[in-house]
Order: sequence, then C-alpha cells, then structure tokens
Amino acid sequence: MKKIIIVLLVSKKYEKEPYKDDLLLQDELLMLGYVVDIVAWSSKSYDFSRATVCIVRSCWDFHNNQKEYFESLKQISCKSLLLNSFDLISSYLSKEYLLKLKELGVKIIPTVVISEKKQIIDAIDSLKSERIVIKPTVSASGDCTYRAKSTDISFIKSRAKKILQKCDVIIQAYIKGIESFGEISSVVIDGEITFSMLKKPKAGNFLVHEHHGGCYKAIEIDEKQRLFVEKIIDLFEEKPLYARVDYLFDAQGEPMLLELELNEPNIYLTRSSLTLSKLSQKIDNIVKIKIGK
Repeated sequence: MKKIIIVLLVSKKYEKEPYKDDLLLQDELLMLGYVVDIVAWSSKSYDFSRATVCIVRSCWDFHNNQKEYFESLKQISCKSLLLNSFDLISSYLSKEYLLKLKELGVKIIPTVVISEKKQIIDAIDSLKSERIVIKPTVSASGDCTYRAKSTDISFIKSRAKKILQKCDVIIQAYIKGIESFGEISSVVIDGEITFSMLKKPKAGNFLVHEHHGGCYKAIEIDEKQRLFVEKIIDLFEEKPLYARVDYLFDAQGEPMLLELELNEPNIYLTRSSLTLSKLSQKIDNIVKIKIGK
C-alpha cells in the first residue's frame, strides 16, 4: 500500500535543525503510519504534489520574505491540502485583521494602522495614551517592536520610517499591565482550547518572548477568559486546525485581543500532551476524509 505523505512546513533554519515541537509532531504522525517530511516553505526542489497535507509550522522567517512566502503558500495550496488554509493564513497574515475583528465585536487593544509617516501625529492623538507601541503589520517574535512615550515623536518617526519600507505600521496604546501581570496565550485545536500559557517580560522590558528574557508558565484560564477566546474562534465559518489567541487585560480586568495567530504560532507541543494528541488526531481525521477512508 502506498504511504501517505504529510509535510511540516518550516523555515530553512528549522529544516536543517528541526524545532523540538516539529519533531514531536513528526513522531506522533509516524506512529499513525504516515511518512512525515520536514521541508522549508521556500524549497524549490521538493515536489509538494506528493503530499496529501502540508501543515504550516515553524516558518519563523516569513516576515523577512513576505511576497515570496505568500506566493509559495499559494502554490503549495494548489498542489496539496494546506493547513491552516491559504485563505485563512492570507487573511490574517497582516495584523490589520485586528480592526476587522473589532468591527465584529471583539475587544482589542486600542489600535491604529498607518501607511504614511505623516499620519503618525493624528494616530497618536487618537489613542490618548501616555505611551504607545509601534510595530510592523507583518512581523514575528517581537521583531521591530518598540515602546515609546507618545511625546517622543522623533523616535517614533524614525522607527516608523524604517518599518514603512517593508509594510504598514501598527501603533497601539501601551498596556502597563503587561509588566505586572503579563499576557496569556491560549492554544486552540479544532475549536477546543487545549492549553494556556502566562507569559511575562523580564524586569524593565515589555516583550514576553523567551529570547527577550520573558518567562512562561502553564495556567488554567478562568471562565471569562475562556468565553473571550471561544467568542473569537466562533466568528470563523471555516474552523482553523490550529490557532493561538494572545490577550492582555484592561484596568478593569477585561481581556483585550493582542494577536490572533493563524499562520505559524508556537503552540507549545512540548508543554502540552493534550495539544499534541488533539492536533495529531485531527490531522489523521482530515487525511482519512481526504483520501476517502
């Protein structure tokens, strides 16, 4: 019987030295009887038409090659079933989706998107915040993300000018609670919350990523937080295979969406056996439906 091939799409770096989560997922799928290849999304030599399913995983260089990444995923999606789908990923690659979700009733961090440097003053004034965060609309891992006083226009303009060479700029109100409480990331597999992580920055910083000195702790979220995450996921007619919902809290303790990751989120498979199990089981089900088993 012909072996069914599943591809885990990663960056060139993680094709050479696979990320620990990808190795775990590969092992799970191998035990289910699949051939599992870990392949760079930018590969020109791999025949993606051989794969039944391609799953976007550790593509953490995509923001440096946005156009190529977009075109590569589009081509792969024509040859194999891409998960998450190309439509979902392309619609939520730019953080401008935050404004769309706000219109649908999701509470977000106060956010303005600008495409020109001359819009900066009006954007800052509209936020009415003593400090702001400035970052690209397309980015990963806190790259080119800066905190500034709203009055430091020279600094903000210089950073915006650099970002605008590649994409539009997001300016957000700075939420001071990131320093004392941190942010929560909730992982959702096929519509079910499987794991949540409290992430806190190191003293004096505001970026929670581990490579910026942040610390992570697995937690159980409360009912308010669960309903917040579920409300967001329920908005989708096409249910994502995987998603990560990152959120902060306002002064009254109400959750506010920071980011909704549908492209290549770290979903902490080494920290959550439930997430790993649910993800591999769902992939197995999808493959079996696709091949008519």
